[in-house]
Amino acid sequence: MVLAILASVAGVLGETPALARPILYASDTQTSSLYTLDTADASATLVGPFVVTQIMAGLGYDAQRDILFGTSTETNDLYSINRSTGFATWIGDLGVELMHALEYDALTDTLFGAFGTSAGDGLYTIDTSTGAATLIGHIGFFHSNHANTVHGLAAHPDTGVLFGAVSGPALDWGALIEIDKTTGQGSLIGEFAQHIAGLAFHPETDILFAMDNLADELYTIDITTAQTTLIGPTGLGKAPGLAFTPEPTSLSLLALGGLLAIGRRRR
Repeated sequence: MVLAILASVAGVLGETPALARPILYASDTQTSSLYTLDTADASATLVGPFVVTQIMAGLGYDAQRDILFGTSTETNDLYSINRSTGFATWIGDLGVELMHALEYDALTDTLFGAFGTSAGDGLYTIDTSTGAATLIGHIGFFHSNHANTVHGLAAHPDTGVLFGAVSGPALDWGALIEIDKTTGQGSLIGEFAQHIAGLAFHPETDILFAMDNLADELYTIDITTAQTTLIGPTGLGKAPGLAFTPEPTSLSLLALGGLLAIGRRRR
């Protein structure tokens, strides 16, 4: 009976927690909270507040360590985020201001970050245990005349190609770029009209999702042309960070407990 129940669990949740159904998370800076987004209609569901910081700008999920990371442009620190409650735990000082974008690359086991200030923009690696950021190189898409820079990062699940979303406060230009992970140099793919601040690849379909954090609308982006397709409004205030993760382990265990209880009742 137990084996049959476990087989049912495997069918529902996947063989391991890492294979559980992907959930799209978003960080909202107006409510200082973590949300989940429905990829079909963009509707948002509150998970909980970060508590320790208001502006969680970047999100990145480390699949190897099963940790959702976040970067705050308020404190300039790296955090781990509880996906069941939203509570953020301090890891360390990034040593860099305005780290808007965050992404974990599973193929190289590297947490990348991108920042932009009046000094320019840069691609960094981030130590997941201390938060310390190390510069790889300048991306080359900071424009002093309209203050646009890289606000979103996403690594393709299969190829590891690193993509970036360029946007900024001037609202006059945005673009999808490809970033060399060894030099940091960016190259233009195409332009779009939206103020894209968050990027995340669906780990099963390889579809690139994007958040316009001014209109608070969820999009998909064609990675060959930069063509955007609207999914819908999220109803959030300002959500710059996106990341896909599996279902939190606690939810998987709840489902397992429920199935085991059913099994015991049927004895």
